[in-house]
Amino acid sequence: MLASIAFLIGVIAAVIIVSALRRSGPGRLGPDGAPILFGRLSLIWGLLGVLGLAIGVVLSSRGDVSSVFLLFSIPCATIGIILAITGLFAQDRHWPTLVGLVSNGALIALWLAFALGNILIPAA
Repeated sequence: MLASIAFLIGVIAAVIIVSALRRSGPGRLGPDGAPILFGRLSLIWGLLGVLGLAIGVVLSSRGDVSSVFLLFSIPCATIGIILAITGLFAQDRHWPTLVGLVSNGALIALWLAFALGNILIPAA
């Protein structure tokens, strides 16, 4: 339940961020004239999500403290993947966009695997 809420928070935040960035204009442009802000933000959100997952795993022996960090990685990955896809549609093919796409995609794949595992093989 909390993971679903975290995912929805990520989608809503990503829509707000993308719409705010589109209204403010193209922002900084790369050497080929493509906007690079979406890619850099995707990289930042991806690194925040990976950091949240890493801290949550390290603190997993403490119980409830780790779940906050683990849940924090879900909206970060959601925001990051949406920003990376938006950047790709805006012709941003620079390394921050691609690294953000890979890191956020890995986090999304991890959480989808956990969700499918919980659905298909529920705990006793």
